[in-house]
Amino acid sequence: MRPIPLLLLVAALALDAQEFRSRRQALKKALPNAVVVLFGRTEKESGDDRAGFFQEPNFQYLTGWSQPDALALLSPKGDTLFLPQRDQRWRRYNGPAPDPDDAALRESTGFDAVAPAAKFEALLAQALESASTLFSLTGHPMTDRLRALAPLREIRDATVEVARLRMKKTESEIELIRRSTEASIDAHFAAWKRAAPGLFEYQAAAAFTAALLDRGCSRAAYASIFASGPNALTLHYWRNSRKMDAGDLLLIDAAAECGGYASDVTRTIPVGGKFSERQRELYEIVLGAEKAAIAAIKPGVIHEQGMKGAIYQAALDY
Repeated sequence: MRPIPLLLLVAALALDAQEFRSRRQALKKALPNAVVVLFGRTEKESGDDRAGFFQEPNFQYLTGWSQPDALALLSPKGDTLFLPQRDQRWRRYNGPAPDPDDAALRESTGFDAVAPAAKFEALLAQALESASTLFSLTGHPMTDRLRALAPLREIRDATVEVARLRMKKTESEIELIRRSTEASIDAHFAAWKRAAPGLFEYQAAAAFTAALLDRGCSRAAYASIFASGPNALTLHYWRNSRKMDAGDLLLIDAAAECGGYASDVTRTIPVGGKFSERQRELYEIVLGAEKAAIAAIKPGVIHEQGMKGAIYQAALDY
């Protein structure tokens, strides 16, 4: 097993406040003379005490703020992050919480101002006095609240503009994706070593999860699939409960999420470490198709099935 790079364990530190500030500035440039309201995920929305809290991805991308019950107001006059006031009971259960009145938060977050959430309504009204349009990420549960606060304004959707920003990755983002991929590879190797006749799929899955957590990743990128034998025919098999037999193939579709960036890896291995002759033949066919697809990748190439020159067609033609 490869040694764990120290930087991998602090991957979240790769993105600083200035990077998040630059993203907000880019969004405002794409939406000139507009007010943009962003809602973070609430504690209630996380809905699962077993998994812990994870921020709404677009809010995380634009603010860098990972704690619940926050919202942000972006306007031509400046950006404000709104945070809840936490009482002692909340802190007793959840730990320390930032004070929205702490002046040091402006520098650490990169926002022009940080304010208690209770001031949001008043500051939104002020911002709308000098802005022509109001944007948010529609579909969020809090959008109805926003409509009530600005009943005479059309709330336009900023999802497309945010998606365009996210299509182009910075060097630090690429590094985080690389780290999540490296962690995913190491976790796959750990699962491969664990997979053996007589063991259960969930035991290989446990080895995978332990390895990615050991590398400082927060969670799996999606529900891990460990499908042996006939289970591999189910596209989104999730039970991971079958006992593996000698001669089985084990399909593993699993990857890590590190610092908010995810990988996606699927591999099929022989349980016990050796392919049969027919299994090896099929493996080589699929491997060749994958290599053909990778060789076809270049700027401007499309991937959709049925389109001329598509990456999909390069794999199919192999």
